[in-house]
Amino acid sequence: MSDLAVLAPNDDGFTRKKWTVDECRFLVENGLIDGGKFELIDGEIIYKIGQGRLHVAVITGIIAVLSALFGADSIQSQAPIGIGQSDPYSDPEPDVAVLRGTVEDYVDLDPRPDSDILLVVEASNTTVIGDTTTKARLYAIHGVPEYWVVVIPRRELIIFRSPADGEYADVRTWSEGQLVSPLARPESEVSVTSLLTSRKPL
Repeated sequence: MSDLAVLAPNDDGFTRKKWTVDECRFLVENGLIDGGKFELIDGEIIYKIGQGRLHVAVITGIIAVLSALFGADSIQSQAPIGIGQSDPYSDPEPDVAVLRGTVEDYVDLDPRPDSDILLVVEASNTTVIGDTTTKARLYAIHGVPEYWVVVIPRRELIIFRSPADGEYADVRTWSEGQLVSPLARPESEVSVTSLLTSRKPL
């Protein structure tokens, strides 16, 4: 690991270390942190909030819907999508990602976010702001063609498309009951309601 090689100033006057993908993988491999409990975003180790049962149910439903369209062997959950191969400071693990090939095709190498990833989905309950700003920017920078945020509290779907210059040019919100078609399956329609559960947040 490097010794505080990259430092970033912050508004409060303190200097913080920007962690790299390689450093975080070193920490995971040596048992110093649990790799399944954090994501590296812009050099910061972001700990994942423990999933509530509602969040688990929504992710399970999303996987079922997308498996019916793309095949179960092309769906991965909470795993890297290749951004860490080219970005030394970020290695996000979205809730669901649809691969161009099958999961087995990427056992020895990570997929390329701009060509091997067809769709990324985040089920968002308490992290709506971060998912629609920080993560949207990150996915756009790396060319993820389509990004969905299932907003659990508002029971809606925000779709980000057309990545260019570090942002998505096409951002639209779809309400419960409406039908949408993934770019990679334009002949198929998905009900926003099917991405949610019948139980509403308290």
